[in-house]
Order: sequence, then C-alpha cells, then structure tokens
Amino acid sequence: QALEDLVPGQTMPAPRPALRPALGALIGAFNAHQGTSRLLITSRYDFTAPDGAGGDSAAGLIRVPLVGMRRSEQEKQWRAKARAQSAEAVVNSDTAKLVAAALEAAAGNPGLQNVLTGPVLKGEEAAARAAVNAVTTWRETGTAPEDSNEALAFFTQMSFDTYIAALTEAERKVLAAACLFDAKVPVPRDAVAAAARALGVSDPEAGLGRLLALGLLDDFGAMAGWPGLEELPHLAANPLARPLAPRLHDDLRASAADVALPELARAWRDAKGNFARDQRATAACRLALHATAPEPEVLEAATVAAADYLFNRLGLACSALRLAKPALDRLTDARHDPSHPLSGLLINAARQAGDIAMQARLLEQALQSNTLDSGWRAFFLGLRADFLHDRGDLEQALRIYTDEVIPIHESLRNELSLAVSKGRVADLLEARGDLDDALRIRHEEELPVYEALGDRRSVAMTKLKIADVLEARGDLDEALRILKEEVLPVLEMVGDRREQAVTHGRIAGILEVRGNLDEALRIRTEEQLPIFVALNDKRSFAYTKLRIADCLENHGDFDEALRIRAEEALPLLEAIGDQRAIAVTKGKISDVYEVRGDLEEAMRLRSEEVLPAFEALEDRRSVAITKGRIADLLKIRGDLEGALRIRIEEELPVFQALEDKREQAITLGKIADILIACGDFDEALRILTEEALPIVAALGDKREQAVTHGKIADVLEARGDLDEGLRIRLEEELPVFDELRDKPQQDVTKGKIAEVLGAKGKIGAALDMHLSRLTDAEAMGMLDSLNHIRLSCARLRLQRGDHHIGGLKTIADELSMAWAGANQIGRPDVVGEVGSLFGPVLAMGGSRDQALEVLAAAASAWDMFGDTERAADCRQIIASIKGKTRESS
Repeated sequence: QALEDLVPGQTMPAPRPALRPALGALIGAFNAHQGTSRLLITSRYDFTAPDGAGGDSAAGLIRVPLVGMRRSEQEKQWRAKARAQSAEAVVNSDTAKLVAAALEAAAGNPGLQNVLTGPVLKGEEAAARAAVNAVTTWRETGTAPEDSNEALAFFTQMSFDTYIAALTEAERKVLAAACLFDAKVPVPRDAVAAAARALGVSDPEAGLGRLLALGLLDDFGAMAGWPGLEELPHLAANPLARPLAPRLHDDLRASAADVALPELARAWRDAKGNFARDQRATAACRLALHATAPEPEVLEAATVAAADYLFNRLGLACSALRLAKPALDRLTDARHDPSHPLSGLLINAARQAGDIAMQARLLEQALQSNTLDSGWRAFFLGLRADFLHDRGDLEQALRIYTDEVIPIHESLRNELSLAVSKGRVADLLEARGDLDDALRIRHEEELPVYEALGDRRSVAMTKLKIADVLEARGDLDEALRILKEEVLPVLEMVGDRREQAVTHGRIAGILEVRGNLDEALRIRTEEQLPIFVALNDKRSFAYTKLRIADCLENHGDFDEALRIRAEEALPLLEAIGDQRAIAVTKGKISDVYEVRGDLEEAMRLRSEEVLPAFEALEDRRSVAITKGRIADLLKIRGDLEGALRIRIEEELPVFQALEDKREQAITLGKIADILIACGDFDEALRILTEEALPIVAALGDKREQAVTHGKIADVLEARGDLDEGLRIRLEEELPVFDELRDKPQQDVTKGKIAEVLGAKGKIGAALDMHLSRLTDAEAMGMLDSLNHIRLSCARLRLQRGDHHIGGLKTIADELSMAWAGANQIGRPDVVGEVGSLFGPVLAMGGSRDQALEVLAAAASAWDMFGDTERAADCRQIIASIKGKTRESS
C-alpha cells in the first residue's frame, strides 16, 4: 500500500513518508512539463501529497471517478478473458449459469470479476462456486469470507475492516442514507443529503465528500432526469460497500424516505409529472412505498413508470405486479383512484401472470369509474373482450366489439381506433374458424384505413395477419409471398426490429409445414433469436426457443427438444410469470414423454400440472384440448371407453358451446379414430362424412378437408373396401397436399397408399411408393418417416421372398438403419416394432448373438409400452433361437 492507513475524521490520506519525495517529484515533473504526455495514477480513494512547504502536489490532479461496469461491459470483459486463455467454449457450456452468477456477484468490479471467473476458466467449478457464494453472502449479510478461497484474498486486499474503522458515526449514517435507494441506480446527491439529515446528520455534505473520496460512493457526475431538465450531481452506494452501512429500522427508513422522495421527484419528473421508464422508476416507487405518507400523485406516477418498465420493456409481469399491488393498497388508503393508464397496464400484466382475480377486479373498477370518457371506456371494454377470449368465450368477446366498442369509435369518428377494433374482430373470427369473414375484414375494412393514413407499419402488420389467414386456409405460396415481398421490406424500412423477427418466425413456420425444417431452424436461430436477444425481449426469446424445440422434435431430436423446453424456455417463462405459456410448455414436455413411451409421466404432467393451470386461468378451450390429450394417452393404453367418454362428454361440448368449428371438426375426427379402434366402422364413417367434413368444407380449410378424407379412407380400408380407400387417397387427399406442398402430409399419405397397395398384393408398386418417399424424408431429416419407410420396405421384400433369392443383405441393411433410428428416437413402440422383425432377420443371416440382443431389447420396449403379448412373442422367438443353437451344437 502506497498510502497511509485510514483514520476517522481524516479527509484524505497521504502517501507513506518514504514514498512522498519520489511521488512529489514525479507529479512536479509533469506539472512543469507542458507536452502531450499525461500522468495517470490509479488509486482506490483520493489522497493528498504534502510537498514539505505547506503545499499539496496532488492538488493539480484531475479526479476521474470510475463506476462499476455495466452488464454488457462485464460480459465483454469475460469473453475477452476467455478468448485470451483459449477457453471460448466455456462461454456456451454448462458453466454459463455459474459465469452469470459470478458477474452478478462482482457487481461491476473488474478486479472481483477477474477473481471470480478465474477458477471457471481453469475448470475449477467448485472453487468458483465457493467464491461466488462467499461474495453473495457478504453482499446480503455483511459477513466476510473466512474459508480459504479466491474471494478471501480479494476481501483481504480490500480491507473492509479498515474502512469500517475509518468511518465516523455521521459518515456511517450518510452511507445508510445512500443505501436507502435501489442498488446500482444513481440518485440525486440532494436526495441522499436530505435522507442523511433525517437520520440526524447535521452536515451531510461533509460525509458525502469523504465517502466519495474513499470510493464507498460511486460518483456518476451530473445527470438529468429527462432531456432538457437541469443536470444535477448523482451518486450511488458502491454495491460492495453497502454491507458496511448500519441497518435502518422501519421508522427511520420511513422518515428518511419522507424527505428524500420530494428531492427525487424534483430531479426525475418531467413537466407532465412523469418518471422515465427505466430503473429510476422502480427506485422511485420502492422509495415511495417506504415513506410514511407519500404524495399520491408521486406514488402513482412512479408506479405507472415502474410497471411500464418492468412489464412492457422487460416482460416481467409478476415483478410489475409485486411492486404495483402494495402501491395500489397505499393509493386506496389515500382515497386516490388509480389512473386509467395504470389500470390498463396492470390488467394486461395480470393477464400475462395468470392473476385472474386481479385482472377481473381492476377491469370492473375501471369500467365503473366516474372519470371514464368514451375513449377510455372503449379501451377497457376491449380488455374485457380479451378477458373473455382467453377463457374461450369468443361469442361474448365478439359481441362486445361489435355492439359496444365499434359503435363508440364510430361516434367519436376515430378512424384509427375503429380499424384496430375491426382487426380484433377479425382475430376473433379467425380463432373461431371463420376465415373468409376474417379475410374480408382485413382487406376491406382494416387495410384501406391504414393505407389512407399512410401508416406503413400498420399496413405491414395487417398484411402479416392476412398471411396468417391464407396459411390457415392452406394457401402457403401466397402467404409466403406476402411475408417476404410486402411485410418484411416495410418493417425493415420503418426499423421495427421486433416485428421483423416475428415475420421471420412466420416464414419459418410455413417452411416447417412444407417440411423444410433445416431452413426453418436456421431462420429461427440466426435471424429471429439474435433480434430478441438484442432487444432483451425475454418472452419472445422463450417463445422462439419453444418453436426451435418443435422443429428439433420434428427432426427426431427429442432429447434436445426436451432439454430446450425444460432447461431454457421453462425457467425464462417462470421468471417472467407467463402462466399460460408455462402450461403450454409443460404440455409440450409431456408430448415428448408420450413419444418416448413414458405414459405415466406424460399423464402426470397433463393431469396434475397442465390441466390445473388452464383451469386456474379459466381457459375453457385449453382445458378441453388438454383433456383431449389425456384421452390420447388413454387410447394408447387401450382404455378406449375412457378416451371416448372424454371426447364426447368433456371435450366436444366445450367446442360446441364456444362455437369453435375447427376444434369441433378435429375432435369429431378423434372420436372417429376411437370408433375405428373399437370396430364401429359405420358410426365412424357417419361422423366423418355427415359431421366433420361439412364443417371443414364450410371453413374453406383445404388441409383439414384432405385430412378428413384420409380418415374416411382409413375407415373404408379397415372394413375391407380397399379400392374406394385407395381412390380417395389418390384423388381427394394426395392432390391437396401436393397443391399445398405440404411434404410431411404428402409423406404420410404416400405411406398409407403403399400399405393399401401391399394389402392388395401389389408388392412392387408398394415398394416403389415407399421408396418415392425416401428423398424428401432424408432432405427433411424426418427420422420417424425414414424408420417407417425402411421397416415397410423390409417387410415387403420379405413378403415377396427376396431373402430366398439373395436379397437378405438388403433387408438386413434397411432394418439396421431403422433399428438405429428407432433407438435414436427412443419410442418404445417403434423400437419394439423394428426389433421384432430385425431380430429374426439377423438370425436368418447367422448373427444369432446379435439377434438375441435385438429381440431382448424389443421385448423390453414392448414391456415399457404395455404390450405384454408382443413382448411374449419376442421372448418366444428368443427361446426358439436358443433351442436351435443348442441343437446345432
């Protein structure tokens, strides 16, 4: 240490006597030198340098205060350090969470960050975690590390005990006053001084000066609350110094907040009384909540800005509500009704957080307000319609818009709001399946208004919605053209990066439908995700991760899909409090368990976590869909009666009550599937032809019409009418999917056509049909399809007797690839199906040990799937192979 030890009451320390001559000479030489060279001295705190003649050599030094690094700067330093040590891979490894914790604990201090991240780069994760925990404990409790680790050396060097001993009682109180405010938020110096006076400090400026000189307070210089306002000195307690401050009792905290809040408001509110939508708003709101009786207008202004920042900027609905709820209580106590902007913000935050009670209560309060003018009444009626929409009550939501909201905007002659409301009507019609009416409104009533107003962004967003309708109708070419040629260029021109990312996602979605999974995955990872990262849009980032997981699942990469959903998307959604998305994600996770054959875990998730979540949200539509997914599991288990009961009694009536025609048709198709499995072909055919098909035909949904025709073909084939089933597939199903360029559905349909050809004894034609699927399946990476093709081809070759005429190797090769794919996917039914055939083929070729191994795995897979009969068949073949082996020996 070059400086003398700190002592209480000392303004600034001096260099140790032995160093004073050299330091004085150095400073004096630079003072005398008028060149371009500069002397840079780094010191933890300000110092004086007596020159022996009553002067101070350091008086001419320019003080350049340093504050903690911003998070972006911390991450930049970390990446540079990782690159320098050739450890870049660590940045994206499983240690990412530990690195994030280290950066958080370091609080922007470069030296401490270097200490905490060093062990990570050396692979010493336990040491790094111990050091991070030690620093976190210090910051939370003021307890310094005792165990010998990386953090101990840093704390020894920092000499916090020396700091504590060097502070006077008044200086400790000034530090406590600075700690009254949120960490890392620079606050006006006058606000800290006012708080210190309330704590009994007679001369807070002296204390502030010394704490700044010691580096216990960070000096942010002059700052303005808004552009154009007076710039005032701002400071903040250093995050690592906050534990040195004495704890304040609630009454002292309240007294200090009472006098600090007006100073904060004076510095940070604009001419209209608004706080900036950033961390200062949350700091002001928390300070107001500490105060004994904050001025209601100040508390409300801070709460509006804080809720807007947390919810709309950061997407943290639950955090916004946690801050706003006590603020609302304080406003109620002060008999101050929340403003309409605050109510609207919190209604939407409660919607995302799934707080139905608060959403409904605030809606009713707002609609009953005596200060509600027509414009605000239309706004809150629209929120009530959204409330009903979320619960699946599309009819009531439509009624509110058509009978209440739209007439208000017509009377006000507000063309823009009228167009927006008509767009919401189109959204509801689209959700109900009325695609033609939705498309008409978009083209005739919404788009012309935005075009007349010259609102290019709204024109682009309306065309995006038009593309959505066209995609739902199966017109993928036109939807893709609109997105690429009419929407994306406009959004790039107006600089709306978020909606650019959304549009890229829509394009990727259409490519997925067409089976171009690689390009869809590239768009999501390279064009969509980076924008949401740059915008810090955590919600959209999580949603995109979920879509990436869907794409990977379609690729057959179930492990990575499951990992992304469980380890990346779900924690983010839980952090921002998006209850509906959490439930949807858990439902997707259950889908992977279903595919993997873990029906118990899939059932547990759907019945114990997903269903209760949607019930709590009062979302009748999602409740019905989830019950349908439970019915799927019952069908797989063989409980056809239970599955049918759920479909008929618990699912279909909900969609009928909600007038959700598309879901009605889908559910009717599922009912027909169960009836086919039960052998009731006549009723299944009646439902499909008389109920489901007319609905999808009325909706103009070409894809669902083709799917329904395919189900009708399923029934006809099941009862032996192969010719009519084949005709439907060739004339009414496949041409539609060809027109839509829907490669996944083309593949499924060709597979079914091949099965019919095989059943009719046309082995060569069936083989050719299966092999025609191979190119697209390989290009799309559709592992499920590839397994089906190879297994089916092997069966057909065996049926044709190819193994007797030198074709055994081809059959074995196809089954070997199918076996590898089945194990990669991990579905027990597929593993069992392939292994049941591959084992005997291996035995035919003389590979008996491998045959026994494959058959044993197949038997275990059938056990897992719950098909004991198929498992017993495998074990019987095993016994037969072993018996023949003993006979030959």
